[in-house]
Amino acid sequence: MSPDMEPRIAKLEAQVAAIHSDLGRLTGVPVDLATVKERISHVPTRVEVKTDIEAAVDKAAARVQRTVAIVGGVVSLVVAAINYGPRLLG
Repeated sequence: MSPDMEPRIAKLEAQVAAIHSDLGRLTGVPVDLATVKERISHVPTRVEVKTDIEAAVDKAAARVQRTVAIVGGVVSLVVAAINYGPRLLG
């Protein structure tokens, strides 16, 4: 082997050692990717989120309508009591 080959071989050996080190750090990646895939499979889609939000808004609107109707009924009863109460009592 020629003397000028020694530095080149040493450089290649260092590069191979760095590659082995990098590969060693990648051994946990498949497990991590499997975990990520599993978690992503449970994340709702944009359509599911939109549907859930629309359903919640519709439910809230229905509650507001019922509340307004109840308050309106109570106000009508109070007004009727104010207007006709004294006449009924005497």
